[in-house]
Amino acid sequence: MVNDLCDLLHRECDTYQSLLSLLQKERKIVVDCSIEDLIQTNKEKENLVLKMRILEQSREAILEKLAESMGVSQAELTLSHLEGRVKEPLASELRTLRSNLADVLQSIREVNEGNRVFLQHSVDFVKGSLALIRHLTGSSPKYMASGDLDGDQLDSRFVSEKA
Repeated sequence: MVNDLCDLLHRECDTYQSLLSLLQKERKIVVDCSIEDLIQTNKEKENLVLKMRILEQSREAILEKLAESMGVSQAELTLSHLEGRVKEPLASELRTLRSNLADVLQSIREVNEGNRVFLQHSVDFVKGSLALIRHLTGSSPKYMASGDLDGDQLDSRFVSEKA
């Protein structure tokens, strides 16, 4: 059963590595403004998330059986705990897998944070640009009671009605 867990953890680690690669690729796609590539990347991420859920359910099932056979609760059965209860070379393999998973998850957090900051700066830039355009055109948007923009306020010196 521990061998099955190791195989599953290898697959989880590979899946997380794939997600990390996609997240790194995603930033370049956003910079390049490639909508088609962004849509494709999002589909790939959705597929990876689904795969991760399936792997997690399988891991929980294996851990439940292992916990029962060892006479401990599933909450107590961490990889560190399991390392101490199995013989070599499985203990070393579990230690390596735990370390690899921790590393890739930390990298994912860092790339996600970098992407979040980049996207927030991009949104702030767009808001600033829109504010500048509004200022230059001398108009500010007015909202009606319904929450919609007042259509009369959408005229601009920079936009031709013929366009």
